[in-house]
Amino acid sequence: MDVFISYAREDAQSATRLYEALLDVPGVTPWLDSKKLLPGTKWKLEIMNALKSCDLVIVLLSRSSVSKNGFIQREIGEALDMLKQFPPDRLFLIPARLDDCRPQHPELQEIQWVDLFPDWNAGWQAIVKSIEKRTGEVAIVPTFPADVVIETFTSVAGFTRRMRERGEMRGCDAMALIFASETFRGDFTGANFVRCRFDQCDFRNCRLKGVNFEGAIFTDCQMANAELWGVNFWGADLEGVKDLAKAHLELTNFFLTRLSVDQKRLLKGGRKTVRLGDYGMFLRYFTDEIGMGSDTFARTFIWINHRYFRLMFGKDRPRTFRTLEDLDFQGESERDT
Repeated sequence: MDVFISYAREDAQSATRLYEALLDVPGVTPWLDSKKLLPGTKWKLEIMNALKSCDLVIVLLSRSSVSKNGFIQREIGEALDMLKQFPPDRLFLIPARLDDCRPQHPELQEIQWVDLFPDWNAGWQAIVKSIEKRTGEVAIVPTFPADVVIETFTSVAGFTRRMRERGEMRGCDAMALIFASETFRGDFTGANFVRCRFDQCDFRNCRLKGVNFEGAIFTDCQMANAELWGVNFWGADLEGVKDLAKAHLELTNFFLTRLSVDQKRLLKGGRKTVRLGDYGMFLRYFTDEIGMGSDTFARTFIWINHRYFRLMFGKDRPRTFRTLEDLDFQGESERDT
């Protein structure tokens, strides 16, 4: 689902915050001009093309924007014209207020808006519910605590015992282990399973966002309904995954991945796959091309904070979640929104 964000320049920080939040919603691809426009492009044409091809428009409204002349009014006008082409019950346009303003377009006043003030999170959850209604799928958007617990495991027994105790294993570090007939459930966002072997393991319905499976081998495994957003399968062997076609793939790295003929046919085209041949390329792609801010990046690809990878990049320093300034590969500087 492509989501276009319309905003006035005065509200750029809020637009970026919304963009980065939408990156965490499975199946959603947000579009924001500051993240997507390349130097030298005709920006007005690119913006209108993105608007006309999107599935949903979120218009950020504020006292600064509602009465302002400029390109935002053209965006709103185009979105309202597009709305007229859809049935009355089709969800296409969400007005989102950033302060106690009143939309000037009469058509906007007829659409139920959402307030992202004084409680941003409450408004954000309402937007997620609208997206669920539009797609017909439940979008599980976790609320992260202040920190992420990274634990390194050197035995399968220790891993499985801790998994049952915690109920989720975000950022776990379990390199080169051999798992047999294990059932994985819950949230494994940013986990490190480099060179692991999985025999007859069940990953169905798992949240595997941003997991590193470099060099992993899968034999007689199941992944139906698993979330594989931004997963790194560089050099892995996936021929033994029976139901990859039923997993939720997006921006998943299949560089030098061993695949069956049917799997190769499945992965042709679209945003399901990327081919990123080294870690530097991988990191720069998600920060520069996808536009992930430093905090979102660090909480998605948590494995980059593990000591093994920090040594790889020549920085043997304590991990950090708030920024990636100790790494050589940086995205946008963190914004105070």
